[in-house]
Amino acid sequence: NMLFFFLVIFSVPSFAAVSTLEKIKNGGVLKVCSEAGYLPLEMKTPSGNWVGFDVDMMRAYTKTLQVKLEMLDTKWDGIIPSLISKKCDAIASSMAKTSTREKVVAFSDSYFRNQFLIAVKHTEKNIEKYKTISDFNSKDVTIAVKTGASPDLYLQDSKILNKAKILKFDADADTISAVLS
Repeated sequence: NMLFFFLVIFSVPSFAAVSTLEKIKNGGVLKVCSEAGYLPLEMKTPSGNWVGFDVDMMRAYTKTLQVKLEMLDTKWDGIIPSLISKKCDAIASSMAKTSTREKVVAFSDSYFRNQFLIAVKHTEKNIEKYKTISDFNSKDVTIAVKTGASPDLYLQDSKILNKAKILKFDADADTISAVLS
């Protein structure tokens, strides 16, 4: 199981967070970076409206602050840099808490527990061949992950599948397409 955190992160030390919060209240807008496309947590409808659990939480939070919510669709690999450069005031996204990330951002309490799942083409051969994680540790196996996402970090840190070829993609949809093709 992997813990994910709802991020209301300020890129300044905690003693200055109050002034950041006051700045948000005075400006009347909370700018939140998130990457659309990760249902059920954050997604944009075809008409461009944000939906999902993270979005609902941020709407409730901005209501308590009495400010407007501005969601900014931000590529995953640029989400923390966007916060640090003050493009946004906070990040609302499922993000694994790592020691590297903790050096630059503050995490809230966890709100969601997720598990890594491996998707393979549904064939009788694959059902018989892939029963445990170690069955994927072969030079004949190619694994698709989203760059910088928890499975990518896990594979980098654990070296558990060090024989398999790892393909990295910028979007979740691209990882699924790679598996299907």
